[in-house]
Amino acid sequence: MDQNTQKLSEFSINDLFQAALLYTKGLKLLRVTVGVPRSTFVFADRAKCEDLCAAYWRKEAQVDAASFTEAYCSLKTRLRQR
Repeated sequence: MDQNTQKLSEFSINDLFQAALLYTKGLKLLRVTVGVPRSTFVFADRAKCEDLCAAYWRKEAQVDAASFTEAYCSLKTRLRQR
């Protein structure tokens, strides 16, 4: 896979709660870019990410509460470490 194809398959998001959902669902977190005023979470598999984010906004996404909390705290810790 060349670099351009890889970039097209990546999914970037600034919302910590949606990122926690994706992380809880097992999508691969490629990198976190910390910025002011917003940080960005970059995941692999754009199509799955888009589907899950759409389900999030339709209030149809479901995950275990404890797993979501763990993912949320883990991502927040990654933001603070940078």
